[in-house]
Amino acid sequence: MFAFVTTEPNELVRPVHAKAMPVILTGDDCDTWLEADTPIALQLQHPFAADRMAIVATGPRQDGAA
Repeated sequence: MFAFVTTEPNELVRPVHAKAMPVILTGDDCDTWLEADTPIALQLQHPFAADRMAIVATGPRQDGAA
């Protein structure tokens, strides 16, 4: 089983996908997500820091969207 949880996009992702981005968990956040009570785990559902991300590929869209 798996889950794909999204949140609002950060400033790096927003120009690429304005509606949502995946929730990214690191380190102990993974254990918290799996083991903590629901209200605590849901506090992790927020945009990942844009300054910890990088765009590594660019080019024309291939999906036909404008």
